[in-house]
Amino acid sequence: GMDVLMNRDLSEEVSRFEAYQAFTNCYREKFPDYTDIQFPKKTPARALQMFDAYCSWYAEGDTKWETLFTEVAGTVPVSLEGDRLTFRIDAIRRNLETGKVWVFEHKTAGQAGRAWQDQWYLSVQVGVYTHVLHCLFCSEEVGGVLINCLIFMPKNIDFERVIVSRNL
Repeated sequence: GMDVLMNRDLSEEVSRFEAYQAFTNCYREKFPDYTDIQFPKKTPARALQMFDAYCSWYAEGDTKWETLFTEVAGTVPVSLEGDRLTFRIDAIRRNLETGKVWVFEHKTAGQAGRAWQDQWYLSVQVGVYTHVLHCLFCSEEVGGVLINCLIFMPKNIDFERVIVSRNL
């Protein structure tokens, strides 16, 4: 569903519904209705609530981003001997105001806070994503990695964003 949102206007209600439909179609292939009671925080009903909240939370600032790629997977070189790293990225987007290219990563959590935020600054995953950007784009274009956390609390959904600027 998030790949749908990355390519739509978040202020449009139809975007939320399209994302929900895409998510539900994929989710139900692996998690039948009867599993909803086992995972009460992550059900299709909660996903609809999440998509709605996500669009409301991020719609205003989203107009400054152009989505270049979604659901990107591949390998990148890390040595002259042929060693490679495998990656899967949620989205690569360009900031239209700065021209910088960023990886957008979406995570879920039961709670977040300072410790959750701090882990990303030295994260291997963030380092790999930054390396991927440097392999795909000129170094001057690379902004870094932007991590959106969707926090599933018992009665509502909250968001945190971590911005990790990186350059070589």
